[in-house]
Amino acid sequence: MALRRRFGTTAWAVQDEKRCLVLSCDGLGEPELAAYDPKQPPFSPPEGLVPDEFEALWQDYYQIINIETRKNPELRKRLMPQRYWKYLPELKAPQ
Repeated sequence: MALRRRFGTTAWAVQDEKRCLVLSCDGLGEPELAAYDPKQPPFSPPEGLVPDEFEALWQDYYQIINIETRKNPELRKRLMPQRYWKYLPELKAPQ
């Protein structure tokens, strides 16, 4: 599986909120696909951190590491289709 080759022994998870599915791997075993109850999502932000605060924290981090002169919108379009950009916190206006 491509994700296994890419992440090696790193634990990872991909959550599909629309279909209430999560694909996860602890980094050692095989990836597992599981359904979950939408009222109790399998992942949530760290305790005490409100999702908006988490997003703001990510935006701050992105602003710090972002190098304006190295922006390459064409590469961004090739790596991630533009229809997904609306989900990227770093592309949203800071709150």
